[in-house]
Amino acid sequence: MGSFGGYERDDLTVVEQRIRAAKEYIYKQERLIERLADEAKNTDDAFALLNILNRALRLFERHQLLLDRLGLSETEKDD
Repeated sequence: MGSFGGYERDDLTVVEQRIRAAKEYIYKQERLIERLADEAKNTDDAFALLNILNRALRLFERHQLLLDRLGLSETEKDD
């Protein structure tokens, strides 16, 4: 494993996994909100959780950008 500036390539892999997981949770939460709305049920808590998931996704994406700027881009990961 190579490292750059103290960051392992594994760090980028972990961030990418978190981004994929967050997107999957967001997709599922959006489907839940649709189902709740179709059933005329309260969606307030579901929307609150969706907002939290979206904020987490943005944080993971910013972390990924930081790692990319530190030299851990996709092309270097494959070396």
